[in-house]
Amino acid sequence: MNQPITVYTLIIAALFGMVQSIRELPYISVDSKQSDEEQFQYKVVIPPVQTTEVNRYICYSKSLEEIGESYITKLLTEPDPIVKPHHVDAGLCLEPLHEDASWDCQRGLACKGDAVEFSVTDNFQSVDKPFYVLPKDVSAKVGGNGKKYFLIVQMHIYEPLKEPASPANITLTFKKKPTKYNYQKFLLGNEGFVPASKPNGFFTHVGCEWKRPTAIAFHYYVHTHVHGIFAEGFLIRNNTWTYLGGQKTRERHQVWFDVVNGPVEIRPGDILASRCLFINNEEKDIDLKSEDTCIFQLSVGYDIQYQEYFARPPGCISTSPDFTFCSNEKTAALCDR
Repeated sequence: MNQPITVYTLIIAALFGMVQSIRELPYISVDSKQSDEEQFQYKVVIPPVQTTEVNRYICYSKSLEEIGESYITKLLTEPDPIVKPHHVDAGLCLEPLHEDASWDCQRGLACKGDAVEFSVTDNFQSVDKPFYVLPKDVSAKVGGNGKKYFLIVQMHIYEPLKEPASPANITLTFKKKPTKYNYQKFLLGNEGFVPASKPNGFFTHVGCEWKRPTAIAFHYYVHTHVHGIFAEGFLIRNNTWTYLGGQKTRERHQVWFDVVNGPVEIRPGDILASRCLFINNEEKDIDLKSEDTCIFQLSVGYDIQYQEYFARPPGCISTSPDFTFCSNEKTAALCDR
């Protein structure tokens, strides 16, 4: 492209590019209305934490053994307005690093066994009590088969906490009957860096082949830090791309968004791809591990018989700026986008 690319041009292209049709699947519904079946709630208050350092990750685990075999349908996150955590990431874990305790942890849930990443809330959204509701035929199973599950929560805290304070409350809603689909996440993200001096914008690219059984994608989530402004995702099948969705990564009015024209079936051999738009006015590279991040995350439902393929949240990581849509045959359909 010979003409200079402005930030405005990039955003307009990302938001209003050609969107190809997606077949709507009749057997999964994004309707958040739950059935008439009796449900119950379980509230967890995160114990007070304290840190003298900036930019810390703190994890907490809580046994759900007393719940018995049940199925999560909703999750409410209530961040403390004084602590103001950058994000609160909740999930399920079979073998947390510590049981019923808080500890200093790194990025990613500190879980050794089976895990389900459930919901994220971050401080770029306008609402302070995000309520995540699964489609009525999708749930996250807890307990059963002699397994002891834990709720595990990761909290990213920017500023030091000189006095002990509880970063958040988590309320889970359960029902006792299983649903047609189990719930899991699929994350597309970047490692590497954003090159220096990119005031007109720079896209980082991600792409991987889906090598698991068929799953259904129904929600997506986007996230960057201070330099990122936009993220979007795609599905490629037979060299034809389909738009999954895209949003500004800051100043959002909600956390999760419905997949465009979804739900969408992901089949073995499909390619999942994403990209994030960054503005770098600095004369140095931006490290995508320590300084910023690019995340496009899908919520998926899968048939219970394929549990072994989804025991932990699958993901796709590509290195910027080495990986681009044009440099890889599998993502070549997006080369001119």
